Order: sequence, then structure tokens, then C-alpha cells
Amino acid sequence: TFLGKDLCEFPCTSGEGLYWNGDCEAGGCESRVTTNTVAGEDLCEYPCTPGQYLFWDGSCDAPCDTMFSSTLLKDELVCDFVCTSGDFRYFNSTCDTTCPAPLTTTPYKGENVCDYVCGAGEFLYANGNCASGCPDYFT
Repeated sequence: TFLGKDLCEFPCTSGEGLYWNGDCEAGGCESRVTTNTVAGEDLCEYPCTPGQYLFWDGSCDAPCDTMFSSTLLKDELVCDFVCTSGDFRYFNSTCDTTCPAPLTTTPYKGENVCDYVCGAGEFLYANGNCASGCPDYFT
């Protein structure tokens, strides 16, 4: 209060964004969160519902596949693409610049995933087919 009147003061300095947990960050809000400007100040809001992850592209979804990085941003769930943008994220959580056949390239939330399309216990053949066995004379 000031002179008996209630005041609403922005706790951050000019140019900082105020996050949902009360933290102030220089440079405003991170690009994937929702920015609402109130009285000329940036409020950084988590756009997802409880249990959802905020993905690198700003979308909300669940779950965060184990091939990606599940972390917290100001106590809320986020899912990060840990490869260089344009590279391929492999099913074994590695990154590479290519996705050779017979593996399959799948776009996912604006990035590239290199998929092993066969189920558990199946073998992937050079022609892209899957089978439950691999003859002894194959390598």
C-alpha cells in the first residue's frame, strides 16, 4: 500500500519477464512459453495443462518420449530436442546428420527422427521389411 491505497507493482526490472513461479529473467520470456503483456510488462505463462509437457516447438503433449530430454522449466514439465536443429534424433537417443536406409525418417514437431520401424524382437531388412527371424547366413 501507498498512502492507504493498494498498489500492484511489477517485481522485475525493465526488460525482464516474470515467470509463473515468480522468477524474473533478463530478455523477457522464453520463446516457447506464452507471453502476455500487462501494463507494459511481460508475464511468462506456462501454456500446458497439468501432466502435459511443453515441447521445443511450443506445443503441449504427453508423454515426452525417452529419446528426448525431459526436464523442468521453472517447476513445469518440458521436453527438449537435444540434437542440433536439422539433425536426426535416433531411437537410441543419439544424434547424427543423416538417417540411412533402411531406417525411416519421420518429421516430429518440426524436427527429424530416425526410426527403427520394427517391433520388439523383429529384424529390419535392407528392403525396409520386418521379420521375426534373421537367417544364419545373413550378417
